[in-house]
Amino acid sequence: MRDKNHVKVCYLVESFYPVLGGGETSSMLTTQHFSKDADEVVVLTRHTIVDTKKHERLFGARVIRIPPSGGTAEKGRWLMVITAMWWLVKERKNYNIIFVDGFRALGISAVLIGKIFGKRTVFKAQCMGELSGAFFDQKLRKLKLSRDRGIGKLIVNTIISFLKRADAYCPQTTDIQKETLDAGVPQEKVHIIPNSYDISRFAPASAQEKSVLRQNFAISEDRVVGVFTGRLVSYKGPEILARAWAEIVSKSDVQPLLLIVGPDGTEASDCGPVIRRFIN
Repeated sequence: MRDKNHVKVCYLVESFYPVLGGGETSSMLTTQHFSKDADEVVVLTRHTIVDTKKHERLFGARVIRIPPSGGTAEKGRWLMVITAMWWLVKERKNYNIIFVDGFRALGISAVLIGKIFGKRTVFKAQCMGELSGAFFDQKLRKLKLSRDRGIGKLIVNTIISFLKRADAYCPQTTDIQKETLDAGVPQEKVHIIPNSYDISRFAPASAQEKSVLRQNFAISEDRVVGVFTGRLVSYKGPEILARAWAEIVSKSDVQPLLLIVGPDGTEASDCGPVIRRFIN
C-alpha cells in the first residue's frame, strides 16, 4: 500500500491537448513536470473536441475529458463547474492535491470538494482579473450589470469569496501576484512561479534569422517592429496595444510596424472585430 503522504495531483483545467494555444501548451509542459515528480497525476478537463477520447494516457498522466462536450468556452466553463465536482468526488482516492489552472470558475469546484474531503488546493491564474473580478466585467456589461453594484456585485463578490479559500496561489507574473495580495490573500500563501517553456524549441533569433525574416516580409532593416501573438481576447490586451500603437504611429516619422498574430476568441471577451478596425 502506498504511503498516504505520497503526492498525487489532480490537474483541473478548462482546456487541454489536442486543443492548441498558449495556455494548453503550458498545461502540457506542467503535466509532464508533475508526472516526473508526483506519484500519480490525473488531468480533469472539458471534452471540448467531441471526437477525442474521453479517457486516455498522455504526457505521463491519466486524462479524463468531462462534460459538457463541444460548445463555446463561455457556456462550457460554467457547466463544467458542476460536472467537475462530480468527477472530483469520483476520483477523490486518486489525488491529495487539486491544482487548478485558470481558477475563475473551476476554483469554486476545487474549494468545495477540497474542503469536504480534506484535499489541498493550489490556484494558478491564467490572466489578470481572476481574483479581482475584472475578468467578469465584459460579460456583466452584456447583461447590463456591474460588479460595483446590485446583483452583479453580489454575484462577483460571492465567486471571489470562494476563490480566496485556496491553500496556495502561484501567480506567474508580478502583476498577478500584486492582484492576489490586493485581494487579501496572505503573503505566505502566494508563491510566484513563471510559466515554463521548451528551451530546445524556443530561443532568441540570430541577427541572420531576423534579417531573413525581414526580407521575407519586405520590412526594411531600420523599421521598428512590434509583435503580438495570442488569441484576440480583451484580457490579453491586444486592443490596448493597438490603440496605443495607432497613437505612436500618428506621432512618429519612421512609421513603426505592429504585427498581430492569432485567431479570434470564442468567448464573451473576443475583440478580433475591434482589432481589425485598426488595420490599414
